[in-house]
Amino acid sequence: MGTILIIICHGIKLLYVQLKAMFKILHISNILALCSGNVLRVFGAKIFVGANYHEIGLYSIFLVYRRDELIVMSSFEVLGQAIYGNLINTKCITVPYHTLVLFAYTVIERCGEGERILRRVVCVFVTVLIFLLPTSSYAKPDISARNAILINQENGEVLYEKAAHDKHLIASITKMMTAIIAIESGKMDQIVTVSQEAVNTEGSSIYLEKGEKISLEDLVYGLMLRSGNDAATAIAEYVGGSIGGFAYLMNEKAKWLGMEKTHFENPHGLDSDTHYSTAYDMALLTKYAMNNDTFSLVTGAKSYRSEQRTYAWGNKNKLLTHYYPYAIGGKTGYTKAAGRTLISIAEKNDVTLIAVTLQDPDDWQDHIRLYDWAFDQYTETSFYPSPNESSETNTLWNQVVTTFKHLIGVF
Repeated sequence: MGTILIIICHGIKLLYVQLKAMFKILHISNILALCSGNVLRVFGAKIFVGANYHEIGLYSIFLVYRRDELIVMSSFEVLGQAIYGNLINTKCITVPYHTLVLFAYTVIERCGEGERILRRVVCVFVTVLIFLLPTSSYAKPDISARNAILINQENGEVLYEKAAHDKHLIASITKMMTAIIAIESGKMDQIVTVSQEAVNTEGSSIYLEKGEKISLEDLVYGLMLRSGNDAATAIAEYVGGSIGGFAYLMNEKAKWLGMEKTHFENPHGLDSDTHYSTAYDMALLTKYAMNNDTFSLVTGAKSYRSEQRTYAWGNKNKLLTHYYPYAIGGKTGYTKAAGRTLISIAEKNDVTLIAVTLQDPDDWQDHIRLYDWAFDQYTETSFYPSPNESSETNTLWNQVVTTFKHLIGVF
């Protein structure tokens, strides 16, 4: 292992020298022209202004714009400059090593400059660095939640977890299950007559009245946007016949989804020793529910007005309505025993992520930290060739260059 690290260190040093040599032969206008495209989004590349220490990582090389000159610096050089305040109002791009190599190669190729031998040297280091170095230097966020998880909506990949399989009270995020069962019942357009038991349900409410007639669809919106416990009871009685009957449907659905450490006692999430789940299980539920178009529409609504009301219901999920522009849905929860619980869904650059936190006093910011970290990190890049490509295209170097060109929009 020690020998490998020594080889890597020497490789990085040589690579750094080669990069500096590369940029000396390039005209600054050509580099700036390419930078104006999509290259900054590739492999976690990020531009910033000023001395932001959080952007400075050990495994990155920096391109620094200063007085119309492009300077290549190591992370240690940039950190030193930042500490002494020499980067104030200076634009920098932080790029992982292998990305910068490809970036430099592409500029050289487009400008018609560079030498064949230099490209071969770079190819060797691309191969080594892609497999031996991390693609980003950003550390995992430190969050205050007792339990947490972040997953990819499409494939279920776990990107972050913290005691994600520990059982815990979940409060009103229970209503994610209540909502999907109601939606899948096929009765959304039917009219529900509200019972006294529903009216008497403690906790948050949409202020239903005994004997009131309201559509199941309206109840689902009241459930999800205003977290109405009275709406949850009304839904349970109508769809499941009773609270107990609906809880049975919830538990059967949980088993079917593989929520192995979950048990539902009620449709609203009020505290009970036999009502619990895990961050992981609730992420599984959300992943499933978000594949339902109606559910996605409901959870993503910032407001909704029932024909039975003279005012609109605003969504309590501030991550969706105020704090995070990429949020597309979720559900809040709170009881004194459970603490703050939160499920959120966010989408950026065609990547959809799901975050779940339990007993988290700083849940809004924790979810934002998780998403910002993940979206900066997340790259879906394949270096495997298409079966229709020629043997020349199937070489490692051509695979790397072709993928990079597609990413930055060269062709």
